[in-house]
Amino acid sequence: MSKLSKEQIQELSMNILKDSKRRTVYYNSMEKEGYMLTESDRKWVLFYHMRFVLAILAPMILNNFYPKLILLWIGLGLLFYLLIGYLFKTLFQNKKVPLKVTERDLNQLYQPEVLKNHRTLERYYSSLAGILLVYVITLVLPETMEFPLLMQIASIGLVALVFVWRLMILSSVSNQYKIATQKFKDKK
Repeated sequence: MSKLSKEQIQELSMNILKDSKRRTVYYNSMEKEGYMLTESDRKWVLFYHMRFVLAILAPMILNNFYPKLILLWIGLGLLFYLLIGYLFKTLFQNKKVPLKVTERDLNQLYQPEVLKNHRTLERYYSSLAGILLVYVITLVLPETMEFPLLMQIASIGLVALVFVWRLMILSSVSNQYKIATQKFKDKK
């Protein structure tokens, strides 16, 4: 296994790889398809991968200016997350021709250094979701006491679900990292 640069590790963590034909490819792991990238397409992929951070930070920042509208901000954060995913699919993926990505090319994504970086990113995302959960419970809940109890429970429940979802992803990536590290050790 060759030594990867920091930039290569970051790109592989976002599923951007060089295939055997030396093309830059974005691999969508949900659809199991690859899409050839140009230099300007990398911005789309980065924006798509940062949508969770943007959707978490937007309600927190907006709440500092208009604290009585926190439920609206949480809803807008969720809508923002879904909108970025939709725009990525319609404006980026639908205009690209899917490519066949070989198993050999995909193995780049499962190198220990890449999975370790991916795990670190997932830790940051899980921490952000946890911070939002604590933020909603401690700072926002007292401000929304005039809202119906069901709306308060729904807002906390939604944020708690996001937190649990990120923890599940983190657990999955951590398991992949352990397996890849063990395979790498077994090869030596």
